[in-house]
Amino acid sequence: MEQKLRNSEKRRAILNILKETKSHPTADWVYDRLQEEYPDAGIATVYRNLKILLDQHEIMKINVGDGLDHYDADISEHYHFMCRDCRRIFDIEPQQLNIGIIPGNIDGMSVEGYSIMLSGLCSKCCKKKDQ
Repeated sequence: MEQKLRNSEKRRAILNILKETKSHPTADWVYDRLQEEYPDAGIATVYRNLKILLDQHEIMKINVGDGLDHYDADISEHYHFMCRDCRRIFDIEPQQLNIGIIPGNIDGMSVEGYSIMLSGLCSKCCKKKDQ
């Protein structure tokens, strides 16, 4: 029997925190922001609700190679770019790369999703290097 999840205020607050940023934050960053509205919330509450939001496909988890999980509430088709100097993560729209992968069947396999992670220098860091 599947357990029905209740719609929690803290979970809605966590989702709103993620929707209001483009920074692709870590759980600790989300926890710090949640503390402003819910000082009684613990880090376990954040991790538990991030997992629920992931399981419900409300958010995505991004691995950028820094050993930390980053989260994104923008679940539309897009890719990510991480600057190797400033470590910021940016969204890249598919048309910017002129590639597209459509989930579907490939050789009998059911493709449900994919991830593309780009890295290099962001425009600000490129300008700094040129100076």
